[in-house]
Amino acid sequence: MQTRAWWAAVVRDLGLDRAPQPYADRAFLALAAAGLAVCGVLWTVLRIDPHGSVLAGTMAWLGALALQPIVEETLFRGLFQGALARTSVGRRRAAGVSVANAIASAAFVGVHLMHHTLGWALATGPASLALGWLRERRGGTWSAILLHGVFNAEFFATAAIFAR
Repeated sequence: MQTRAWWAAVVRDLGLDRAPQPYADRAFLALAAAGLAVCGVLWTVLRIDPHGSVLAGTMAWLGALALQPIVEETLFRGLFQGALARTSVGRRRAAGVSVANAIASAAFVGVHLMHHTLGWALATGPASLALGWLRERRGGTWSAILLHGVFNAEFFATAAIFAR
């Protein structure tokens, strides 16, 4: 019984205990629409490509649409931002952004710097802040996971259209 209580506490702390209900959330839908516009700008105006090529293959798409969002959002929004948000400093806000969200987003950009171009890593910053805001708004991580998957799908779909 203690194992079950421990696991329930972990799931709750990671923000994975609440159903996302993204289609009932206008903010989620607005962010998804904005993401598509941003993807078009990244490709057509700024020519920012994270890898230098379009994703090819089922496993690459599965990773981009499911695995990456689940792992990254559970770590950055669930674990890291969640833990910071439980501190008095993490709950402070500046310009509408919590310190917990800002720190988690800076770490998110930093990790993307290890595997992506500078332009792409920096482009993940606003998306990360939006995902962190959604995590705080919804009180859970699932909406951020779903939106991250939508952002990735939008980016690579526009890449398939606009890449040279």
